[in-house]
Amino acid sequence: MTATSAIAAMSLRSRSSVLSTVDLGWKFVNWGLGLFITCFVTGFVPILQYMT
Repeated sequence: MTATSAIAAMSLRSRSSVLSTVDLGWKFVNWGLGLFITCFVTGFVPILQYMT
């Protein structure tokens, strides 16, 4: 493995790690929004039922 191919491999790895970091962040945001909506609906519907 030459020095230029090692540098190219490192630059590709850093780019893919940035993309995977963004993908991981989006998964956390997606899970958080899903859990928030689920918990809001399951908690708010019984409260509405008791208020009526």
